[in-house]
Amino acid sequence: MFHKHHEVLLSRDSGAMLIPAGCAHGFEVLSGPAIVNYAQEGPYNKDLDSGIRVSSTSISIQTRDPEISERDSQLPSLNEFKSPFIFDGELNAP
Repeated sequence: MFHKHHEVLLSRDSGAMLIPAGCAHGFEVLSGPAIVNYAQEGPYNKDLDSGIRVSSTSISIQTRDPEISERDSQLPSLNEFKSPFIFDGELNAP
């Protein structure tokens, strides 16, 4: 599913969402404060901490003036991104 995206509207009552390893993910807060809690299957690995600049995707942002961090605004575009993950029927981390 490289170069594809799926959007889900979460609310206070909708519960959690599981995102498999190797899948890019992001969030947009549409109202009020939000709490994001990450759980991961292994220790943090700085070498795998990367992402894709959202402005290089077909994802539409609803927020009029979004606050995008300095780090995220410097990420590579989708076409420039080199994934460290290998997909051969199963997603394998490096």
